Amino acid sequence: MVILDRTFALTCCQKALILQQRSELVIKGEKTVNITTMNLLGVNFLGVIVAAIVAMVLGFIWYIPLFGKRWSALTGVSQADMQSGAGMMGYVYQFVAALVASYAVALIFNHLAITSVVRGALWGLLIGVGIVAASFVGNYIFMKRPLGLYLLDAGYQVVLFVIIGAILGVLH
Repeated sequence: MVILDRTFALTCCQKALILQQRSELVIKGEKTVNITTMNLLGVNFLGVIVAAIVAMVLGFIWYIPLFGKRWSALTGVSQADMQSGAGMMGYVYQFVAALVASYAVALIFNHLAITSVVRGALWGLLIGVGIVAASFVGNYIFMKRPLGLYLLDAGYQVVLFVIIGAILGVLH
C-alpha cells in the first residue's frame, strides 16, 4: 500500500472538489464548456432542425436529379419503386434519423466548442469520412454490393456531414 503525502492528498481533494463544484472550463475566453458531463439540452435546437431539413433536401437532390439513374442501375430499384415502396413513413423515419444525427453532431460540437463554419465543416468531414463512410465498408463488401454504389452512398454521407457541420458551426 502506498502512503501519500498529506499535502498532496489534500491538494488533490481540493482540486476535485473545485472541479466538482465548478465543472466548467473556459476556452479562449469565448465559450464555457462543461467538462464533467455533456449537457443534453445545451444545443441550439433550431440548428438541429435546420440541419435535418437540409439533410432531407440534399437526399432528394442527391438521389433523384443528380445520381438517381446511376443509383437505380446499381441497385436494380427503379425511382418509381423507391418512392412507392417507402411511402410517407419512409420520409418520416429518414427525417427522424436526420434529427438524431444532427443532434449527435450538435452535442459533439458543443462539447468541443466548435463555433465557426470552417471548423464545423472540417469536423463534419472527419465524422463523414472517418466514422460514417468507414463504417459502411464491411456492409458493402459482405453484401457484394458494387464499389460504385458504396462511393455514391458514402459520398452522400460525407457531403451531408460537411453541410451539417457547417450549419451547426454557425448555429451553435
